[in-house]
Amino acid sequence: GCMSCVNHCPGLAIFGYNIPKDLVYLPFEYEANEKSEVFLVDNNGKNVGKGIIEKIIKGKNKTNVAWVKSLDLHGEDLIKARGFILKENYPAPIDLKKPGTTPEGKSYICFCEDIDMDKVMKVVGERKSITIQEIKHTTRIGMGVCRGSRCIPRLRQLLHAKGVELVNDPTPRAPMGSHICMGEVMSKRFLYEDNFTFRGIRDYAPTDVMNNINWKASARTGELMVNQNASTCAQKVHIFVNLEYYNTKHSTSLLEKSISLAYTYLIGLAELGIPASIYTNGADVISGTPVVSETDLGSATLDERAIMLARIDLKNPAHSFAETLEKNIRATERDDFIVIISPQYNGDFRPLLAEIKSRRPSLFWLMPSYRTTPDAEPEPEIAPSYMRWEVRGND
Repeated sequence: GCMSCVNHCPGLAIFGYNIPKDLVYLPFEYEANEKSEVFLVDNNGKNVGKGIIEKIIKGKNKTNVAWVKSLDLHGEDLIKARGFILKENYPAPIDLKKPGTTPEGKSYICFCEDIDMDKVMKVVGERKSITIQEIKHTTRIGMGVCRGSRCIPRLRQLLHAKGVELVNDPTPRAPMGSHICMGEVMSKRFLYEDNFTFRGIRDYAPTDVMNNINWKASARTGELMVNQNASTCAQKVHIFVNLEYYNTKHSTSLLEKSISLAYTYLIGLAELGIPASIYTNGADVISGTPVVSETDLGSATLDERAIMLARIDLKNPAHSFAETLEKNIRATERDDFIVIISPQYNGDFRPLLAEIKSRRPSLFWLMPSYRTTPDAEPEPEIAPSYMRWEVRGND
């Protein structure tokens, strides 16, 4: 027959056979050329014979039909052929190895963050045990979209084979719907604005000067709009992380999120060449003193800062954030950019920020929270510089 029905089946489930001439007519939707050598396969992809493509009939619906001449399937055996694979594309046989053998090449643990076993073992060193929290903060395993649901069990098994115990269980996390980039977090205000490079228009904030108002855009929208210029690397950034308990249950999940977020900032700022300091009121698990790292441009110190943050003891109460902030804010300059990361907002915290805002106009408060967390309702002085950063889950 004409075999036109072969390329009209949406499921590619119609085949044609010319048994006397050892020809089989097969639909396909990938690249192939006439005179190519192929393997004929059955419904399970099993190799049942060899063949050569004699002719290709191209269809307007992108489903083509190949006339394949069978070389070793004849008679009724020709009906076994239900498809073909080009010889150069045919997969190699699976080489099964005994458990415990080390595969060649890199062994990736976390596919969300592209972390391989070599990087993990550099962190582990000669130790025979390591906590999940340190692994997370030093390698970023468990901080991707899957939230550790796939990589942590895989890592535990591979470390056990090397005689290393992974201590503690990860804090339950629901998978994230999407990545949140540093640029999205900082979208409401840039570190420092270059007056010669226009970037866009944003809503007016009480701290904006009148010269930056875009009157044409304001007239069109009915609201005050401000010209937004491109960011530059001329300004220092100081990150303050408040690790005081944010509820009566002394939950730590949002505190871990705060530490992770602070390290994400450090990575992004280091890539941009922006000097950054980080101050926390969290106690070092060994020394008991607040964990602090002064301004440093060297990206090589990122690993050291990751280890430093991983050593924060969240099981015991943190030091006073008011004292930590007041002590270290004196070392900053008026035009420096201040980032406050704090899930805790009760008591004297908001009035404290309002007072600091009067001395450091570029202060920005980022509040990690759950969807069910009540809004902080910050004071008018800091409301334009306040942003909730919602994460999935609950305590």
